[in-house]
Amino acid sequence: MKSHLLLAWHYAKNIFSHSLIVDRRSGYDLAITSHSDRVFRVFSAIESACSGSSKPRRAILFLSKEDFPKKLPASLERLRLRGLEIIVCENLRPHKKQQPYLKLNSTFDRPLITIDDDVFYDKNLTGSLFKAWQESPERIFCSRARVPRIRDGALLSYTTWPLCQHNEPTLWIFATGVGGVLYPPKFLQILRNAGDEFKSKCPTADDVWINFLAAEHRILIQQISKKSSSFPDIPGSRRTALFRINIHNGGNDVQISNTYSDQAIGFIEASHQPICYERKAPSKPTIFQLRRSN
Repeated sequence: MKSHLLLAWHYAKNIFSHSLIVDRRSGYDLAITSHSDRVFRVFSAIESACSGSSKPRRAILFLSKEDFPKKLPASLERLRLRGLEIIVCENLRPHKKQQPYLKLNSTFDRPLITIDDDVFYDKNLTGSLFKAWQESPERIFCSRARVPRIRDGALLSYTTWPLCQHNEPTLWIFATGVGGVLYPPKFLQILRNAGDEFKSKCPTADDVWINFLAAEHRILIQQISKKSSSFPDIPGSRRTALFRINIHNGGNDVQISNTYSDQAIGFIEASHQPICYERKAPSKPTIFQLRRSN
């Protein structure tokens, strides 16, 4: 019921509001992507994320030609009039949130915040992420993360990773995009320089690529509050969600195994691990054992 009321509220706002969703004086950009029938509902995620007092300098929706119908939904045309940029790009699946943005600049002087297209966001989220970055400009910030389980130098299955319950900077957390993630300029350059290996290693898991590179380059990640966030789903969006492939069908495990190096795992183990959950790992096969058994 709550989700349907939120959808109705943001739909009414989309129709009647003339307020800009951007602020040219802002110190950060916002990027999002969408696909299939979710293109007709993505306005809700954008409206919610940009409804607070803190707004992005640029709000960009990246879509591939395969992602949208012949005619864009009226909801997106209305958002265009209020500052949304819609940029057509290569179909990189979830990586469309970051990769096309990297090609817009050769250097970066402000952070990028990315959000997903299937939840309603708290109006203060982007402002909170940006404020945290202003205090520690070298770190990646998120509002939702998981804690990787490692045993004998190998990662356990993603399904065993608990939600993060602390707000300490460390490599020993895995930021998840659904909560919104802020990438500092230094990391954007790292991401740009890393190229497109993600296409073969983790094509449907941009979170895996982001967190691997953070570990590999020892960029600390910090959740902005002790409890991981949870935002209401946009009705209908879960029908085509990647979590069906990445979590329920083990896609994350395969892609993590393909992506994470021994060095990255070593850096994670050497990082500070806050004691905010039971340290003993469950008796589950490691990702690498899972891959060898296939």
